Amino acid sequence: GQAQIPFYLPKPAVVNFTVTNMLGQTVYEENMTKSSGNHLLNLDVQDFDSGVYYYWILVDEVKIAKKMIITN
Repeated sequence: GQAQIPFYLPKPAVVNFTVTNMLGQTVYEENMTKSSGNHLLNLDVQDFDSGVYYYWILVDEVKIAKKMIITN
């Protein structure tokens, strides 16, 4: 399956995207350079176990965390 994660950047930036499980272990990480504007990250979650995960978007000094539930 796919999880679609929208985010907005006010200016071009390097984005660090990280997914952790409930134990705080990193299960996915990607660094990308994005232009300003709205973006949609398509994350392939078919190999993830069902459960609760947190994703973190880090841009400059700003860190955003959200919870997602995977049901495979």
